[in-house]
Amino acid sequence: NQGFSFGGADFSDIFGDIFGSAFGFGSSARSKKSSQKYEADFMIRLDLTFKEAVFGCTKTIKSQYKQYCKDCNGTGSEDGKVSTCKECDGKGQVFLRQGFVAFGQTCPKCNGTGETITKKCKKCKGEGFVMASESFEVPIPQGIDNEMRVRVSGRGNEFKNGVRGDLYLLGASARMK
Repeated sequence: NQGFSFGGADFSDIFGDIFGSAFGFGSSARSKKSSQKYEADFMIRLDLTFKEAVFGCTKTIKSQYKQYCKDCNGTGSEDGKVSTCKECDGKGQVFLRQGFVAFGQTCPKCNGTGETITKKCKKCKGEGFVMASESFEVPIPQGIDNEMRVRVSGRGNEFKNGVRGDLYLLGASARMK
């Protein structure tokens, strides 16, 4: 038995990665829908004086982050139940064909989630998350330059399992005059 092995890869995945779904070769893993309604990590700007940037310091950070809604278990639905979107059949994308070419676009009914709800949760208004605030201190290392990022683990947005992403502080220091 001679031939080439592609390690179980599907030709539609390979062509989809190369050509995208515009030619009807399926979709790559990157374009598949996600049930998560927001990103885990986010960034905020951190203003520093020249002295703070050069010598380091401790800063108090006031942050707002997304916390999954406990009333609806992050679904956005009042009863906590979601249905498969009938418009896109749960794929999160709809395809329009014009001749030999198929164009994929985000489903307008479910906004790409592949799910719909019948009645929105009153607490989160159907978003699946609520905004929460916190204040904490962060040590800023010496020698931070403009546009440098400081990662603060576990201070990003929260997922259903209680795990939080990371917060990135983007350094913005005043120049010496």
